[in-house]
Amino acid sequence: GIAGAGRFAVVPMTLQPDGRHRGTIPGQAAGALLQFYVAGQDLRGATSLFPARGPEARALVKVDDGLAAQNGLHNLRILLHPDDDAFLFTPSNLMSNDRVGATLIEDERDIYYDAGVRLKSSQRGRPETLRVGFALSFSPDRLFRGSYDSVLTDRSEGVGYGQREMLIEQVMNHAGSVPSRYNDLAQVLVGRPELVGPAALQLARNGPLLLDQQMEDGSDGLLFEYELIYYPVTTTDGTPTGLKLPKPDQVVGTAIKDLGADPEGYRYSFMVKNNRWRDDYRGLMTFAKGLGQSGAALDAAVAATLDVDQWLRAFAFATLSGAVDNYA
Repeated sequence: GIAGAGRFAVVPMTLQPDGRHRGTIPGQAAGALLQFYVAGQDLRGATSLFPARGPEARALVKVDDGLAAQNGLHNLRILLHPDDDAFLFTPSNLMSNDRVGATLIEDERDIYYDAGVRLKSSQRGRPETLRVGFALSFSPDRLFRGSYDSVLTDRSEGVGYGQREMLIEQVMNHAGSVPSRYNDLAQVLVGRPELVGPAALQLARNGPLLLDQQMEDGSDGLLFEYELIYYPVTTTDGTPTGLKLPKPDQVVGTAIKDLGADPEGYRYSFMVKNNRWRDDYRGLMTFAKGLGQSGAALDAAVAATLDVDQWLRAFAFATLSGAVDNYA
């Protein structure tokens, strides 16, 4: 059916000599977005669907629109049903991390039906056309490139808009002294023309796959993300209980210091990203309390908790990059 039109046309499938059933979707205009599902019935009348949710799933087809990059970038098509597109970009939904169904196609060839999509960026980034990206998730039986259960598209490099951040990552990878990421470049193709263009395709990121590659038993440990807390100050109806709007906002944060003996004092500024089920803040608290010391106490705490050489190398790269939006 034409996606968004609310109706499906029935196309019969016929058994082929190779044992497969085949049906042909009628030709459509260039750029048309179609939704389909397959229904099979056995001799006893039992019916099964693909994808399993049938018309409620998101198996989508886009007729060639001429937007695919021809300059060597990976083409990454994100096919969204018009209803889901409208949901994602409703102002009161911008900060939602719930995923909607979508079909993802890489290089016009590798197809991932009924995958998950949400917007990706900070509270200040998601409302900005130049900064908004997408978070994509995949089912265990159809991992992206056979390895990744999730990837991100990112167009906000911290100092401006673009993908120069990848150059710094390549320098870090070449130096081999600071844990760094390997990402790719992609041409993102979506239904909104203002969002079509190049982006960093973030692959392993700072997760278990990268940790195990960079450090022995790396994913066995705990990883924390230093974060500022953004909070909205307006709602859709002007009441405190109304749906929150991401802009305008206020922001609070903290230095790495002693925030008390209760893990709750650290939880929202230092978010645990790995082995969350352990909910273990003891190492992080020891580190933060130590870094909040001065003089001889600071020297002793640093010696006990930090790889000083690697810490300083990380700061050197942060300074070299010119990216000001980080802990430095």
